[in-house]
Amino acid sequence: MARILVVDDEPDVLEYSCQILRALGHEVEAVSSAERALLRLQHRAFDLVLTDFSLPGLNGLELAQAVKKRFPSTLVGVISGWESPEQSRRTGEDQAVDFVLPKPFTLRDMKAVLESRLS
Repeated sequence: MARILVVDDEPDVLEYSCQILRALGHEVEAVSSAERALLRLQHRAFDLVLTDFSLPGLNGLELAQAVKKRFPSTLVGVISGWESPEQSRRTGEDQAVDFVLPKPFTLRDMKAVLESRLS
């Protein structure tokens, strides 16, 4: 079981992600912005921060960079329906991102990526 912080500004997507992670047996907390995520991380350690790429304020890539700077051992995954995280990944600009999970994703997709990253 991992402690996972999920970050998404879309309530339906946030709830869906949390339901899948809980179904897989993980302890999950949810916040709706990168700024709230950084505040939450000051008070509690997480094994993984799973964030949407497109967020108001700091985007998912900027959040990943901030998390890795402050908490280097925390894994960061980005969920995205856009090409931007993959394009950044190819150029090496997002060394802070441990994996990208494309939208839409299923329980099976989430399980596979978490098993490979959290083991």
